Amino acid sequence: MDISTVPPEQRSALSLLIDDHRAVQALFQRFDSASTQERQAIATQACQQLTVHTQLEEEIFYPAIRGFSAELDKLLDEAKDEHAEAKAIIAKIQANSSEGLAENFKALVSGVEHHVEEEEGEMFPMVVSNAVPLEDVATKLRTRKGELA
Repeated sequence: MDISTVPPEQRSALSLLIDDHRAVQALFQRFDSASTQERQAIATQACQQLTVHTQLEEEIFYPAIRGFSAELDKLLDEAKDEHAEAKAIIAKIQANSSEGLAENFKALVSGVEHHVEEEEGEMFPMVVSNAVPLEDVATKLRTRKGELA
């Protein structure tokens, strides 16, 4: 999604979420070439960032955009299911330390990449086309992220 084409009143909230996506994707890219010790640190950081991000979406963003269209609501239901899958994998990564780390991390990457593609390729454009008001949402996201980080 080209954020420069998003109306200013929606840009801040969507930018914050997209920036989170890019930060986690950067960690995903570093994982494969990292040493075993670095992999554990990268996985821990990615899991922490994803936990905060999903909480922001579930507490603030998703409720703010629900009800604007049936198609958008369907995507929100799917996104919540994808969050549940990611949380289950994160729990495995956190519980097993280095055991099965590469396999679990690969599963997490795959699920998150799919989720990001749907959000940025389908959900966010629908939010824009439905003119969902996000000015207050951006402020709430920033405040809550500061509390959780």
